[in-house]
Amino acid sequence: MKKVEKGNIALLFGIMILLAVGGLTYTYYRHTKAAAITQMKSTILAAQHAVAKAEKSLAAEDIVAAQEKIDTLENESDRVHLQEKMKQLDQALEAEKFVAEAEVSQTAETLATAQVAVDGLANAEQKVALQARLDAVSQAIALKEQETAIENLVVQAEYSPSQEVIATAQVEVDKLTDEAKKSAFQARLDAVSASLGVYVEIPQETYVP
Repeated sequence: MKKVEKGNIALLFGIMILLAVGGLTYTYYRHTKAAAITQMKSTILAAQHAVAKAEKSLAAEDIVAAQEKIDTLENESDRVHLQEKMKQLDQALEAEKFVAEAEVSQTAETLATAQVAVDGLANAEQKVALQARLDAVSQAIALKEQETAIENLVVQAEYSPSQEVIATAQVEVDKLTDEAKKSAFQARLDAVSASLGVYVEIPQETYVP
């Protein structure tokens, strides 16, 4: 009887040990899994923040840092998602380059090229920012074209003075918003108008042999 009791006690003790070991193993597994999930979330969050920073700044160092964070991601879907954002970022960089060229050259050709690039952007914030710069370029080009047209009209009035040409030039001069340039053009037109009051056509001498 005592042998049976000892056997039962040993069996019970063994079961208790197994349960304890199993419990410890399960607790360790849960802790390890939770730590791994926390680490993964932290890594994903860091990559997301890095990409967001690069999207906002478009700085080379931020782009490199963001790509490094993405490369550390183990989850395929997260990596693909953020890599797509980096692809869009490359498009934004190219668009920014075209916009910068348009700002320097201020020609209709570079403006059109930049506009196509900006229209293709998926990031709304980047698109709005670059479009604002393009709008400024467009206004500058329009102003330059306006001033060139007025210059041509004033020169025409100076070299071939007539009330019709002066009137046409005056309409365009009145549209100018730059007061300094407007005053300069107006002074030249006033000089032409004044000359018309005393302008006398001198006939060419006829040579009589």
